[in-house]
Amino acid sequence: MNNSLFNKQFQRLSSLFDGADDMIHEYNLLLVYLQKNPPKNPENSIAWQEVKDLKPFTIHSIY
Repeated sequence: MNNSLFNKQFQRLSSLFDGADDMIHEYNLLLVYLQKNPPKNPENSIAWQEVKDLKPFTIHSIY
């Protein structure tokens, strides 16, 4: 692969990661907010049953 093509693909990879990183951060903030502010009747909330045990996403790098 020539340098120009490699750089183009690397830019694409970087932009995908930046978008994913932002979405994961937003997901984690919203998850924590929802878990700290449960509905008034949590036993009757299907959504709460889904949210209460979720864990935040983490990104692990392997080198």
